[in-house]
Amino acid sequence: MGGVVVFDVTDATTPRYVTYEWARIEGGNAAAGTGGDHGPEGLLFIPAAASPTTQPLLVVANEVSGSTTIYRIAEVAPMLLAQITGGQTTTSVPEIILDGGSSIGSGLTYEWKSIGRAAAISPVPGEPSKIRMQFGEGYGDYGVELIVTDSQKATSSARTTITYLGGE
Repeated sequence: MGGVVVFDVTDATTPRYVTYEWARIEGGNAAAGTGGDHGPEGLLFIPAAASPTTQPLLVVANEVSGSTTIYRIAEVAPMLLAQITGGQTTTSVPEIILDGGSSIGSGLTYEWKSIGRAAAISPVPGEPSKIRMQFGEGYGDYGVELIVTDSQKATSSARTTITYLGGE
């Protein structure tokens, strides 16, 4: 058909379909210039800072109709992304510290969950983004999930697996 598909790729691992914009005119004729936009080919994003309207824009060049369409991009919710750092994926140390402090968002709260094999998870005093994780069932794989919630009550999650080799 020819149009512009919009996806939210805030979290690139789970893109989300937003909309399909289609500016053809039913019954119109592209050659006569009465058919609306046909054959979107070139796309140019203009960030808000460079836009004459101070809003982000998408300029679409349409090959078949020879038309150019300018779409205003609506403001999006603030970015929210849970991220886990600090732990190696393989360890022989029976206790590690994991940190969600590199998560992106405003007014974040942190919730940690053990997934699969039981691991003891306890907060690090005075550091709400960090936990201490102890491997209670011996060597093997231990999963952990971080759920961050922002000031607007939106959530994002991240998971990681730590392989405990035993020892120490």
